[in-house]
Amino acid sequence: MLTTLDKLELALSLAQETLGQPLSRQLLHAAARFLELYRPPSYVQYNPGPTLRRALPAGTHVLHVEPLADAIGDTAQIVAIVVLLMDSAQLEQGSTLLVDVFQQPDRIEKEGVPCVALAFDGFGTFPALFSLGDGMTLAFDELQARWTLATRGGRIDKAPNGLLLRLTGVRPLPESNTVPEPLRDVVPKAASACEKSPDSARTHLDDALALIDGAAPPELADLKALVLDVARENRPAFESRGVVFEPMFASDLPPIPVRRDPMRGLFKHILAYAVDADSPGAAVSILFDYDPLRRAVMFVATITGVQTVPAHPAYMASLRRTVVDIHGGSFEASVEETEVTLTISLPDPVGKTLDQQIPGFDSFSAQSRRILRLLNSGGPIPPPELLLQGVLEEELARWLLPQLETPAAVNVAHDIAQESRPDAVASPERLKKAIDQIRKGKPKRELARPLFAAEIIYAYRTDPRRRTALAAENLSQSDLEQLAKALTVAPANPDTLQQCLKLLAKR
Repeated sequence: MLTTLDKLELALSLAQETLGQPLSRQLLHAAARFLELYRPPSYVQYNPGPTLRRALPAGTHVLHVEPLADAIGDTAQIVAIVVLLMDSAQLEQGSTLLVDVFQQPDRIEKEGVPCVALAFDGFGTFPALFSLGDGMTLAFDELQARWTLATRGGRIDKAPNGLLLRLTGVRPLPESNTVPEPLRDVVPKAASACEKSPDSARTHLDDALALIDGAAPPELADLKALVLDVARENRPAFESRGVVFEPMFASDLPPIPVRRDPMRGLFKHILAYAVDADSPGAAVSILFDYDPLRRAVMFVATITGVQTVPAHPAYMASLRRTVVDIHGGSFEASVEETEVTLTISLPDPVGKTLDQQIPGFDSFSAQSRRILRLLNSGGPIPPPELLLQGVLEEELARWLLPQLETPAAVNVAHDIAQESRPDAVASPERLKKAIDQIRKGKPKRELARPLFAAEIIYAYRTDPRRRTALAAENLSQSDLEQLAKALTVAPANPDTLQQCLKLLAKR
């Protein structure tokens, strides 16, 4: 479920959070080892016997090396994988790990095949996941693929009492699945600097995380669509482990600006936490809501039926970094015996900007609110006046068209028609046409256009009875005069369009 970069991000997030502590140094060195396995292999001709004898560390194993023929491979990656397997071996008390480097007879290769056997003298096992540090794990299939690349076609076979690693072979080479070269360069620098220069280590670590996060700026995102997309992409992984995922969304959840890749990673890591727990009956529920007073998207993620996973600190560090450091939100975690609850808020800076521009914009239609948010998202948009004019006509239509069909509005229209000189803001002819439609009880959509709306609003402004007929009780006569006059020039002026919307929001 987690990609190479996902695993690396988990470890580096925790390393950043614990910088200056021994754990941070361990994580950075583990990350450097991890990256060594994910660089493009560099093949040389070498002799496995002397190479492994020199490279393998002393420890709780017995090494036996026979004379072998030369092979082709990436010696650093081969040694790294052998060492990882040796470190991962789980020995019962009194047992020993036997490491044999020998030439295995083969029906096709006359000289035999050079191999490394890792066997238990006594009782022992290899884990399902091979770990280099918090969050940085490789399943057997992943390790097999790295070995095939490193040996240019070799493979790892499971044996009754251990593993057999063939140093040559003809297996098809998998995709290299390498990480970006700058990342492979900067992480070892952070690992080297962490003991001598914490400030330098922090700089390198920040650079590494920036490379993982990507350079894309925040963009307006529909969190519901984003979450469902992450769930669809990762469904095979969590459903195969029996994890149930249930997201619930408030109907008024607005799009907010987020860094898309880190935010996708946040939801992916919440799901991966439940998968990593490997507990039957695990479930993830996320309840999304919106707080218009705080201008924040709130959500509570509950992971039930799990014990805390081995990489719990790394997951929490990653989630906290994404929410707090990248998005300026808040993050709290509550850990019970079989349940983890995450309470997260993400700020809505676009909503705060709109509160200043158009107080009360929440009263507009969902479509109008989306357009206003788009205008303030900072991304590429069509000419603002076109979008604002669309919002204005939408809101005028929502207000005027239903209201002009009411008996009160029709009665006022009759009164206006009987006046010797009806009070028009710009065009008596346009006012007459509008009043005729209202008197007949058949107002057309054109009456919601700014020039027609200006005449109607101006004619209905004069006394409380007329303003009530137009459902404009919250607007004074002065407000309606200002709105009507602004509507006569609004289509050509973005500032006036925004002024009109600001007055409409008061209604």
